[in-house]
Amino acid sequence: MLAVLLGALAVLSAVSLATFHLPSAEQAPWEAANACGPVGAAMAYGLVWAFGSAASFGLPLVIAGWSWNRLRGKPAWPLAIMTLMGALLAFEISTLFALGNLERWTWAGAWGLAGSLALRAALGNVGSWVVAGALLFTTALAASEVGFHWIAHLMHRLLLDPARGLAGGIARALGDWRDRRAEAARLAAKTLAKDGKRRKERPVPVPAAEAAAAQAAVQPAAPPRITSGAEVLEENGHEPVRMPVGPGIVKKPAAPKIRSLEPTRPAGPAPTEALPPLS
Repeated sequence: MLAVLLGALAVLSAVSLATFHLPSAEQAPWEAANACGPVGAAMAYGLVWAFGSAASFGLPLVIAGWSWNRLRGKPAWPLAIMTLMGALLAFEISTLFALGNLERWTWAGAWGLAGSLALRAALGNVGSWVVAGALLFTTALAASEVGFHWIAHLMHRLLLDPARGLAGGIARALGDWRDRRAEAARLAAKTLAKDGKRRKERPVPVPAAEAAAAQAAVQPAAPPRITSGAEVLEENGHEPVRMPVGPGIVKKPAAPKIRSLEPTRPAGPAPTEALPPLS
């Protein structure tokens, strides 16, 4: 009997919400047009005002779940915990919608608007977003352990799988960068070794002045040349006297010839003195 009554309530609330029209300023909530009459109009108005039209459709689902639970005779406490978690999730999502200044009748409802006002009064805009987001994430994790397994799959698809893919892509890119860096270092070392070998095999050109200085430094200096007196006289225009050289005979330079400083006369007949004329 309870299962049938809860099933009827689930259908009634769903149809009322589907045919909800916001009443005008001159109309009462139960006077608005609705497929379930004034009762359906009033019930839909209360649900939309409290939770927003988006979250209001969660109530018929919850009622249908209780109807199915009573029909099968399952324990009630697991479903009660799931109902509590679902209501908390709906409240936190509505609060986030209100913090984002979304339309009240569609998304936030009075419930979410009250939560957003309380958070903003206590924490400000930034703190409200941080706390509301953290509470929603924590509640979703807890709900995924007590029956809302679809939440865990959804979080894996929306958060964990992209995060893992991003981390794997970053790791692969970092590994490729390291491999390219190691290959570039290996090629640079190989090129440097080849250049060094070529420099050792090929002589380095040396300027002529440096080559001459190096050759002079390597070759021994020629012994000093002893110049005899005869050679000195010969260089000065005098003919030296060359002495025979033999065993026990030391060659000595001949004494230089001393020439007279008087001018020489040319050879020829002696000049005759001029005779006085005979008179």
